Amino acid sequence: QQIKIYNSEFTPLLNGPATNEPPLTETEVDPRQAQEAARQFLLTAGFEGEIIRSGGGGGSGPGYKGEHWFYSPKNDESGNHLGLRVEIDAYTGEVTGFYKNESNPQTGNTVSSEQALQIAWQTIKKYSPGKENRLILKQTADNDFEPGKYTFTFARLLNGIPFDRDNITVAISQQTGDLLGYQIRWRPVQCN
Repeated sequence: QQIKIYNSEFTPLLNGPATNEPPLTETEVDPRQAQEAARQFLLTAGFEGEIIRSGGGGGSGPGYKGEHWFYSPKNDESGNHLGLRVEIDAYTGEVTGFYKNESNPQTGNTVSSEQALQIAWQTIKKYSPGKENRLILKQTADNDFEPGKYTFTFARLLNGIPFDRDNITVAISQQTGDLLGYQIRWRPVQCN
């Protein structure tokens, strides 16, 4: 709630204490475990029914590689689909994203940006408890704007310093205030 200025001169400390998190495993979890994590997440979000695997993907970068699987509610007999996807990290079995398609996205705001930001904070408390005090709202560029959505990106704070590699992004409908997207990137980090 308060703006502060920090001295940015850092002095390396050789053989100093470190906050070490365990490195990522390179063994994939059992797909049934990932499916159960997706089912539990959807239950928390208020959706019930059979869950099926609906896709996947992956990527890599300096010091990490990633793979994720998507799970969605099974289509009903009429072929109707809720447009929901839950993203699960294939190595940890943890939820890393949630996406919902709006059936008829419209322009015009019935939910203010301030209201949507409060909904985003509550969403983080619900789905990533304990991380809400380790984040800072990032100012995003205009090209992040999607019609009909408010998109907020929260950078991870590491020892009080924004660590842009890791973040949580929340998308809120401008019309209804519903959660349309939730993505968390929170990888192990080793530093003093």
